[in-house]
Formats: sequence, structure tokens, C-alpha cells
Amino acid sequence: EWYSGPYYVIIMDRQARVVWYYAVPDNRVSMFPQLSLDGTHLVFDASTAYFSSASDPYLHRLSLDFAYDERVDVDRLIYGFTEVEGGGFIRDYGGWGSYALVEQSVDGELRTIWDCDPWLSQRVKGNSVCYTNAVNYSPQTNTILWSLPYHDTVVEIDRDSGEVVRVFGEISPTHDTVPSSALFDFQHYPCWTPEGTLLASMHI
Repeated sequence: EWYSGPYYVIIMDRQARVVWYYAVPDNRVSMFPQLSLDGTHLVFDASTAYFSSASDPYLHRLSLDFAYDERVDVDRLIYGFTEVEGGGFIRDYGGWGSYALVEQSVDGELRTIWDCDPWLSQRVKGNSVCYTNAVNYSPQTNTILWSLPYHDTVVEIDRDSGEVVRVFGEISPTHDTVPSSALFDFQHYPCWTPEGTLLASMHI
């Protein structure tokens, strides 16, 4: 039923056996669990994007033995986030009709890196919703990949300046896709591999 849940964060072994799980509280969506940068615990979202009557969203830091259990408030988180050095996050900030890329410090202070709405409205007509389903930071390039699934496009943004570095996909002004049939199709989780290849899952 839509995204009503319940949601679980699950760890499986390579034989697809569940070895650990955590039930996310009701009326919360968790889609991007990840290992913390120091490897000591999990970090996952507890978004209320689909439940306007629910409490504020948060990111959950949790060790497998539950000895470490911390919730980080993330006002107007929709989906995408990535942890950065020092314990902060780079994440989306917004709602329908207003989306920005922000960096949140450990103290909760926000710095706007990039405002998606004016950028996209100059490039498309009609559906100019900047909804993103992934925000991935690469320390090697110091850039963030912002996924625009409704536009079959991935935008690469410089973390410090907020400048758009490259655009991949349907509305790219600089990169052609050859063959054109290989364009993105509602892509999810674009990221850079260690070899520098852009990797994403998508419809076919």
C-alpha cells in the first residue's frame, strides 16, 4: 500500500540469510541504510516524507549491539543523504516545489550548497520538480551526485562552490549518450566506483 510500511533495516550474508534486522518506527521510510565512515555502526534514514502527520524526520546512528544509539534531527529531509568527515551530513532539504542541497554540521547548522529549483526551471518546462532519490558525496572528487529520476538525469555539484560540474542524462547540455537508447530511465543511487565509473541502477 504505497509506502506505508512497515520498514526494516536488514543485514544479510552472501547466502541471503538475515543475520540482523531493525524495525523502523511506524510511519517512517528508510531507504538508504549505510555503514558509517569509521565502520563502527549503521546510519539510516527515518524519513516522514510520505506521512505529513508524523513527527519530524531524523537520521539514526545505531551499532549492531545497540550500545550506540543516536538520533540526529534533519528538518525537511526527503530521501537523500550521505555522511561526511567530522560527523556531519550532506543531504537534501525541501518538499514538493522546493529542493536544495545542504551540508549539516554536527551542531545542526545548515549551509546551502546548491538550489536545484532555479537551475532546473531554466532547463525544462512543465514538470520541473527537483525531487531527488539520491545524494552521494565523493571525497575523491569533492563533488556530490544529485539524482533527478523524473528527468532521467544526474547532476554533479562541487561541494565547496556549489557549481554544477557535469550533467549526465536526458537534459545534459554537455554529454551525449551513445547509443541514445542507453539513457537513464528513472535511475537510483548513482555513485562513482573506485575506478571512476558512474554506476546507477535503473529501469530497462
